[in-house]
Amino acid sequence: MSWTHDEVVATVKSVVPDHVETGVDRTEKTELAARMGVDALGGREVVQGTEDRLDTTIGDKELRGVATLGDVTKAIEARLREDGRLKG
Repeated sequence: MSWTHDEVVATVKSVVPDHVETGVDRTEKTELAARMGVDALGGREVVQGTEDRLDTTIGDKELRGVATLGDVTKAIEARLREDGRLKG
């Protein structure tokens, strides 16, 4: 299955409540640690939840420097693009 940018963003945003209790708006600029109180483990859980829903995996190397929901989206999209599964 292939995904659009909007579908990847929606998936990332939908995974966050599974791992974080927050009333913070979820945009691509939302900082995981500063705005949502997500620690390294929580951030990895958000990524793993997204990986599960999109049937892909992201290596730890690609996750270095991930600070925002947009960074998570970019990492996921890079993998999907490599696999020929990102539309547009």
